[in-house]
Amino acid sequence: MEKGSIVLCVDDILHPYWRSRFSKPLVRNHYYVVRDIIPNFEVENGPPGVAVEEIHGPMVTIRSYFGVRMNIEAHFKMKRFREVLPPKNIEAMMEEIYAEPELITR
Repeated sequence: MEKGSIVLCVDDILHPYWRSRFSKPLVRNHYYVVRDIIPNFEVENGPPGVAVEEIHGPMVTIRSYFGVRMNIEAHFKMKRFREVLPPKNIEAMMEEIYAEPELITR
């Protein structure tokens, strides 16, 4: 999973405190586009989080595992999503399209 991936939400059950904090509710069986992968600053070597294009979280202050207070956007656990389509490289797709031989001859 990386920026630009299309993901399917497989778990939309959030703690009530967090449910109302996001710009829109997370909905199971809906597709989202990954906006950012957020490193896990709270637990060393912990799984990263995911921010999606369609939903924005509030800025929160956390204390990182290395002792620094940080302001980051609230985000979702990666395990709440399943990648269904990796990101597309538009330039490579355009080259493929225009590199194809002409299919219609006159």
